[in-house]
Amino acid sequence: KHNFFGKKFSIAEPIKKAVHNFYGIKYKPATIEAIKDRPLEELCYSTLREEYIVFAEMFIKARHGLDYFGNMAVERMKTIEKKTPVEDRIYLVSDAGFDEEIKPIVEYLGEENCLFYKLVRKGKDWKNDSRGYLKDVPLETVLNAGSKASFELEIQRRIRRDFLGGILEL
Repeated sequence: KHNFFGKKFSIAEPIKKAVHNFYGIKYKPATIEAIKDRPLEELCYSTLREEYIVFAEMFIKARHGLDYFGNMAVERMKTIEKKTPVEDRIYLVSDAGFDEEIKPIVEYLGEENCLFYKLVRKGKDWKNDSRGYLKDVPLETVLNAGSKASFELEIQRRIRRDFLGGILEL
């Protein structure tokens, strides 16, 4: 029997946590969306988004390579694999916006074990962001027009259809 074991990875989460820690701003993922584009006094009137980009692009990637965050994701996968049976492993990378980031993940898991979805939601895009849609892999578009729960069910349905051959009961 197979279970849907989805371990969600945010490539941006370590970046956000580091920036928040550096500036002494409490990291609350539920409230970041509402304030990340607002100039903040604590940041000398820069925005959190600008600080995330500077930290990732000008510090981490400049010093450690464009694939650094993909390599970090692979290391997290290896940690999970020590505790999880192989048939129950499904990794969901929610915010990959650079082809260089996913290369280590694809190399580690194997291209035949990867699916890529372009998530589309009204009013959401890569505007003001350094990321963009992936170019080096085939993307299937998924419209996210409903609730978070309905969106998650749709992703699970597509994974079951496209990857698990319909063997997964939801």
